[in-house]
Amino acid sequence: MFVDVNSDSNTLLLTQQNIGLMYLDLTLNDNGHDVTITQKDQGDHAARVTLNGYSTDFDLVQQGNTAQNYELDNTCGNALGCTIDVTQGTQ
Repeated sequence: MFVDVNSDSNTLLLTQQNIGLMYLDLTLNDNGHDVTITQKDQGDHAARVTLNGYSTDFDLVQQGNTAQNYELDNTCGNALGCTIDVTQGTQ
């Protein structure tokens, strides 16, 4: 899945389910994003995420049967910080 968003105030809910071989390349530019990503079970997970802007709430869950992998590049313009939560591993 390849997603490139260039606008403010986006809510993204991205889900890739079972049987492995999942990949996500996500780029979000501008401000006010709420992102939830679930990649699920049976391995071969991978995510490359680039977040640029002011105020991001980001949640990534990759889950079980090994082979989870992610790369996150976050530029946060909020003096109070951005929220980043990542869960990997077995359920």
